[in-house]
Parts: sequence; C-alpha cells; structure tokens
Amino acid sequence: MNHDDGYIRRLGIAERRSLVMPAVISVIALFSFIYVVSITPEIIGKELSFYKVLYAILMGLLGACLYLLYNTLGVITEQRISVHDPRNFVRLIVGPIAGWITFVLIEDAPGSQKLWLPFLAGFSSDLMVGIINQMIRAVKYTLGIEQPHESKS
Repeated sequence: MNHDDGYIRRLGIAERRSLVMPAVISVIALFSFIYVVSITPEIIGKELSFYKVLYAILMGLLGACLYLLYNTLGVITEQRISVHDPRNFVRLIVGPIAGWITFVLIEDAPGSQKLWLPFLAGFSSDLMVGIINQMIRAVKYTLGIEQPHESKS
C-alpha cells in the first residue's frame, strides 16, 4: 500500500485527529497498567522490575524508529510511508506498547529471547499481529470455540 505526498495532503484534520486519539489513549492505558501492576504485582502473577519494563518499552521504541528510518531511506519497499505521514507518530506509540506487551508475555522465556523480542515487536507489526492471532486461536481451542485443524502428514 503505497502513499504519496498527495495522499498526505488530502488527509483532513478529522483524519489526522482520528490517528492521534487512539495513540494518546494507548499511552495513557500503558502507563496506567504499568502503575497498577507495579503496586499490585499479583494481577499478572509476577513482579516486574522498573528497569526491565523500561528496557522493553525502549527496545520497542527503538524497533519502531529503525523501521521508520529504513522506510524513509527506501530499504523497506513494500510499504513506503512519507516522512510527513501522521501515521509515523502512531507507530512511535505502538512500538513501545508492543515491546512491553511482548516482554510481559515472554518474561519467563529462556535465553536471550527476552532481550530481542521487544525490539522485533516494535519493528514488525506483522510479528505482533501474528502473535496476537496465535494467542486468540489458542484461547478458542482451549474454550472449545474452534477445533484445531488436523495436520496433513
């Protein structure tokens, strides 16, 4: 999905605001959730260190920034985004949130996965959507809403 500068100029104030509102609400929700978990760690069943949470958020932000830089330079060609596209701001919000969510999900993972998965989550929206879809599928299987597809061997 390519967008040229003409597309960006055609975005009205309402469209630009429609991108900012979810971003602001997401930031408020992220910090509210971090605060609640910090005062009552039994909510997620583990205590999270402030520095680990900060690390995950910053790695997600770093991944989002690197994606935007690669996109601007033309290294990533499948979805070229203009520098003036207001969705860049939203990506800078989504990256840290994705990094933090991934960190919370994989905190007990072995090895160095804890170190690089928040970065990858901030860089790749496809990765996060894939992880979320797999989690939804697993919950559906567990609740009996959907049956697992039999593998063809």
